[in-house]
Amino acid sequence: MKFLRAKAFCFALVFCAGASTLTSASGNAAPLSDYLFQVWQTDQGLPENSATAMVQTPDGYLWFGTFNGLVRFDGVKFKVFDRFNTPELPGTGIVNLYLDHSGRLWVSTLTGTAYVKDGRWRIFHDSDGWPGSYVWRFAETSSGDLYLTTWDHKLLRFRSDRFELIPQPPVSRPTLGFQSFVDGCR
Repeated sequence: MKFLRAKAFCFALVFCAGASTLTSASGNAAPLSDYLFQVWQTDQGLPENSATAMVQTPDGYLWFGTFNGLVRFDGVKFKVFDRFNTPELPGTGIVNLYLDHSGRLWVSTLTGTAYVKDGRWRIFHDSDGWPGSYVWRFAETSSGDLYLTTWDHKLLRFRSDRFELIPQPPVSRPTLGFQSFVDGCR
């Protein structure tokens, strides 16, 4: 039941993004009056009315990043994680979220990066090879190597519980940054 409510919420978010009618595969339009809409905002428990990122974990929860905290939604209510109730969270300004193949929920904030798995947080520092900027994109190989690009144009690989800086590819305009993509072929 929790999973279905979360899926319905996700559908409502995507659906409300600007459609005035839905078109089926046969091309027939369905009027919006045929659908039920629920809107959640700060009055319903969100720390703000916009989200920076969204991920669904295998347990059915939807996780949202906002600039005022990390939010977990069970389909009925929101739980906000911020610096007051989760001191392990590097910052409340969430920039990006990513769920890796091992079940770690990566949280990139304006002031640091961490992951949470099974309720345990892991925060990264300079000694772990973390360069200090926030993550722009995540990409993961089938073997579990995680690649990250940062807003300050660094390319990193995460393995053995630390980051290693990968030299930038030779490009004529490095100020444009990099996006990481992983080829599924072996």
